[in-house]
Amino acid sequence: MMVPLMTMMFIPKIPTVRWPRILSWIPIYTPFTMMNRANAGPPWIDLIGTLILLLATTALALWMSGKIFRIGVLRTGQPPKNCRAVALGCPKSSVNLLLSINSPHDFCGEPRWQPS
Repeated sequence: MMVPLMTMMFIPKIPTVRWPRILSWIPIYTPFTMMNRANAGPPWIDLIGTLILLLATTALALWMSGKIFRIGVLRTGQPPKNCRAVALGCPKSSVNLLLSINSPHDFCGEPRWQPS
């Protein structure tokens, strides 16, 4: 979060060069850089595109955190480990690549959960 604060002095002076434009397409920096670039009249594709990207990234983060909460906390009563949270947020096909089919344990080293 230091990058946007350090660049706030320079972006309003030269808002159309390459690095402010690249920073505005990275979702974590989008609100800061686009507020600085908005006064200089950036192209409409930058304004609309970064808004859509930011909204999609926010929706994805909310969906994944809700899924992790629902599965991890509501089923077991305790928060999941970091490796379990990553596995719960990933699609099942990518998790299956991480798991060995013959192993009784998941990639966190715990026994696999079997539905009852």
